[in-house]
Amino acid sequence: MKNLRWVTLKGVANKTFLLTLGINCPHLEHLNVAQSPRIDDEAIANLIVRDTSSAESQRSVQVGVQHIPTNLCANSLKMICVSETNVTLASVGILLHFVPNLESFGGDIHAGSLCNVINDLHLKEGHKSFKLQELWDARILPQQASLLKVVCPQLTRLGTDASSLGSLEDLSSITSLTLSLYYQNFENDIYDYLLENGEKLKELILVDHINCYLDLSWLTELTPNLEHLEATVGLEEELEVLKWPSLKTARLTMESSRVLLAFLTNATEVRDLDITFVRAPYQETFECINDDLIICAVIEDGLKKIQKLKISECAIGLKGIDCLLLHCPDLCYLAPLAFWHGLYNQDLHSLMQRIKENNWQLKLIMRTDWEDGKELQEASKVP
Repeated sequence: MKNLRWVTLKGVANKTFLLTLGINCPHLEHLNVAQSPRIDDEAIANLIVRDTSSAESQRSVQVGVQHIPTNLCANSLKMICVSETNVTLASVGILLHFVPNLESFGGDIHAGSLCNVINDLHLKEGHKSFKLQELWDARILPQQASLLKVVCPQLTRLGTDASSLGSLEDLSSITSLTLSLYYQNFENDIYDYLLENGEKLKELILVDHINCYLDLSWLTELTPNLEHLEATVGLEEELEVLKWPSLKTARLTMESSRVLLAFLTNATEVRDLDITFVRAPYQETFECINDDLIICAVIEDGLKKIQKLKISECAIGLKGIDCLLLHCPDLCYLAPLAFWHGLYNQDLHSLMQRIKENNWQLKLIMRTDWEDGKELQEASKVP
């Protein structure tokens, strides 16, 4: 397999695999060995360095000696994911030092701070720069952000804790931002960041965000070019929501049908939508997401471009689905229908018959954890 370029050995890779790849795959570009407990610093050295058998070679790798022979894949590798393995920061240093075209580590490296390694290499090697386009680090300090701006000029995708937001204002190249909130409220910090950099963002992903509500009106105003969003959203009564024609995919948590309707009627180009409804105390239940809401959204030109629609729990029934089928020609996925309480077994049977008769490319998923469709086939047998 001399021309092999893309390899995923998630959970099963070891140092023998990596030694074989390093020797025999000179064009390797993408390697994912995440969650493989047998991947350690020795395995990474086997992949990159041509001969690690001698004690001198191993010592040279650890201290980062410039002129030691490397396997040909060291020049071709662009992404190597070592998340949830047993590598240390020594492997991060090896990869940054000996893989000149490295663009991404593919995810978090829990061994420590990537920025610290970059800073150490910068101090040892002078004006060294990196081709990293993606970077994940738990905490980024202001001086580290300033360094990244200089040594990683191609950096566009960044993942970090929301507590780092105050340090990121100078990283003007970022177009994709992933923030870990750890169920804390960083609403003001996020708004402050978006005021300066929101117009540049194309992707905003909030992780563990259930206790941080972002106002939909503010988001549409501050991130007009956003294409992908994952967040918890709300909407104050008196605020106006602007049109959001750039947004194509969204994974949203909300507690009000009013917020959902405002989103659907303004993000009219959305293709892939995943909605989780969380009931606030003494407020609406999932029953507020029903056929009438779908019909109202379609009347206001919402959902016309939708391809995949996932709503965790709702009261949408056959009437709402018929409306979608009539007005959404690209619709190809609905889920999870087991939690759409407006649907009955005879409705599912009718839908399956129509899909078959009309040869529609429409996938109906009862539960997203059972996407093989077996349970839907059983449901369709009900008379």
